[in-house]
Amino acid sequence: MNFREKWSISGAVAPTERKSASSSDTLSACAAALGLAFEPRPERDGFRARTEPGDQSDIGEIAAAIRAGRAAMAMRDGEARLLIAPAAEEFQLLAARIAEQPGLRDRIAITTPAAIRRLLLNANQKSFAAHAIHGLSRQRPDLSARQLFTPAQLVVILSLLAGIAGAIYLAGWVTVAVLDILAALLFLAIIMIRMQAITLVTHNARQRRPDLPEADPARLPVYTILLPLHDEAHMIGDLLAAMERLVWPREKLDIKLIVEADDARTIAAIAALRLGPPYELIRVPAARPRTKPKALAFALPLARGEFVTVYDAEDRPDPMQLLEAYTAFAAANADLACLQAPLLIDNADTNGLTALFALEYSVQFDGILPWLATLDMPLPLGGTSNHFRRAALERVGGWDPYNVTEDADLGIRLARFGYRSATIQCPTYEEAPATVKSWLAQRTRWLKGWMLTLSLVRCLCICKHMMMFFLRAWSSVATVSQQLARGPRPSHV
Repeated sequence: MNFREKWSISGAVAPTERKSASSSDTLSACAAALGLAFEPRPERDGFRARTEPGDQSDIGEIAAAIRAGRAAMAMRDGEARLLIAPAAEEFQLLAARIAEQPGLRDRIAITTPAAIRRLLLNANQKSFAAHAIHGLSRQRPDLSARQLFTPAQLVVILSLLAGIAGAIYLAGWVTVAVLDILAALLFLAIIMIRMQAITLVTHNARQRRPDLPEADPARLPVYTILLPLHDEAHMIGDLLAAMERLVWPREKLDIKLIVEADDARTIAAIAALRLGPPYELIRVPAARPRTKPKALAFALPLARGEFVTVYDAEDRPDPMQLLEAYTAFAAANADLACLQAPLLIDNADTNGLTALFALEYSVQFDGILPWLATLDMPLPLGGTSNHFRRAALERVGGWDPYNVTEDADLGIRLARFGYRSATIQCPTYEEAPATVKSWLAQRTRWLKGWMLTLSLVRCLCICKHMMMFFLRAWSSVATVSQQLARGPRPSHV
């Protein structure tokens, strides 16, 4: 029996067509049996979650209540009512309490966990938005790109520039020659790393992907999938079809579609599908910075999974990717915080630009990243298909809303906190930019983000990693030279 048969997963069934007993039906029957009101859409009936006065800068407790989705004190027309979503094993206890205190029927109503989450989040949106925008910059300003350069960094940069200018003035072309040699060594090391990566790509292409071990669905943890969307209403259908193909128990998935509150078309496209569990629509308040990492930072406290991954609207992940990532995490120590899935371009034959993009991605994700991972070096993560231990992601501060290359930022920050990153083999397919205009805009954003990330790394940390980079890069020169001298390796069947 394969995974799909074992877990009753069918990639051909759309989310709105899946036939299964819903928690809403069960809770409605429970409410009728107990003589309680059932409120499937309490916000439409005028209910509003009651908020407690005081400092709400720490959203930890309310985030835990939202993730649980068990109870919320709500107000309507000045009257308070406790909305609950009891588990099946709590029905008898609830029935006994109501039998003892019949007056509880006027003070309690039953609803769904999703409705409780909506009520609590709607009442605390400002707190969550403030946390997403200012949380990292207030707690660890040295890790946030909100301030481009600190005074100390400016002093170092200006001193370095002044030193170079002084050396050129005093030594003239000798200084220029020394700088030229250093730059040449740097670029030669990069070239040799890419040559090493090419040998890894060709070697891995001849290797059969290992079979994943059997897993007991009942023992698998909840897995959160974050789907940040912006003006992508036309891609919702294909994206959800890709999510339906993922091999993971439906009741153990937590899929959040994250949309800016003023993106009316995307919200309408999602609402029209009338999605139920495991899907949840998260509306992010429209506030600057309007960036992907801000949307992810807003949704992270709401994630219910032990593991978290991110996909873009155009992504088509391999159905076995979650299972491979979980297997790798389970086999490793807790210091393995992130796994990067390879990104493959599926429109390489569109034109020369997409073909070059596909070649670059193959070298990057099939060669360079696995090679860096074997050396325990920081990984320049891709912008999607990153799998995280949620506890580690929260410990390092989550996503920085002010850094436009949140992937590069997190890869470096995880290493600074002592965590490791590694790679897996199940790919994610996506499209490359097919025009020079879109390609240039993407590359400009990437370079800007990398410069922001570099500005956040202290000078001593930069020196340490640069020294490790040079030593390991030049050690690869010897490896590549030996491989070239021996000639191509024979293929093994």
